[in-house]
Amino acid sequence: MTLDRANQPDLLNLVLRRAELLASRDATVPLSSVSAADPSDELAAVTAELKIRLESAPMAVRRLTLGEPGDLCDRLALAEPIHPFASSSPADRKADIADRFAPDRRCFVLEHPLLRGHPLNVVWVALLDSRPAAMLQILDPNRTQLDPSVASTAVFYSIWNVEPGLSGIPGGASLLTGAMDLLKSELPGLNQFVTLSPIPGYREWLFREQAVSHSPEELLKGCARYLSSLGETGRPIDPVARFHLGNGARLVQINPKADLSDRGNERSFGIMANYLYEPEDRAANQAAVRQGNIPIGDQVQELLG
Repeated sequence: MTLDRANQPDLLNLVLRRAELLASRDATVPLSSVSAADPSDELAAVTAELKIRLESAPMAVRRLTLGEPGDLCDRLALAEPIHPFASSSPADRKADIADRFAPDRRCFVLEHPLLRGHPLNVVWVALLDSRPAAMLQILDPNRTQLDPSVASTAVFYSIWNVEPGLSGIPGGASLLTGAMDLLKSELPGLNQFVTLSPIPGYREWLFREQAVSHSPEELLKGCARYLSSLGETGRPIDPVARFHLGNGARLVQINPKADLSDRGNERSFGIMANYLYEPEDRAANQAAVRQGNIPIGDQVQELLG
């Protein structure tokens, strides 16, 4: 479908055109190769021009609220790939949106100043009084809401690329760093920044490694092996682990029965992971990963034996 761009800013037109080209490209060609492709290729040309234009001003992190003008909140709710919003009716989705913007919740985006309302990345945050071990602690609509001023823990539970036309443009690390800075400025009592992360490749990996039934304990031990395994490039084989460990986090906890949804079971038998971000340790953790050593906590170490 051709998009009507008559009234769109030039930079947004580039983003929309790149989305069209990406949708029609050979899916076997990695995005990382696009910038090195033949300059006569339109996708390569648009990608190069887009990168130049994005350098006109730095990306900025800002907090979204439920009163955000335009339809950005609705678009995020409809597109959420990690923990989908309620979809049984528009009223249910509206209630779910309101809950994820509750006083003890936050949402941050990374945007270019000329693309307001069309962010590169989004991250959803829950404010809690301890490290979470299950998604129910975050997405239970019947929970008792916490006074943000007494929260000790900020939990990043969903981070993803928003605009298809900006796929492959780095930004997730900047968004997390900026979100942490804004949260610390707003809520000085926060002393822990942690994720509750999916483990999307674990089930498939385990069945490739050993296609037999497993006890709950064996599943956890296998997950520790999986998350600490490196691929041929020397990087973690799990994509979420690769992102967080590469950004300086530490793998501190592996949680059984953390995501009881069908998606959670299909991805990882319901197991999820906590990655801990400690500003003073991030550079050392990144260096360790580059050397092939995964930073882990005591519980993960015990699972690895």
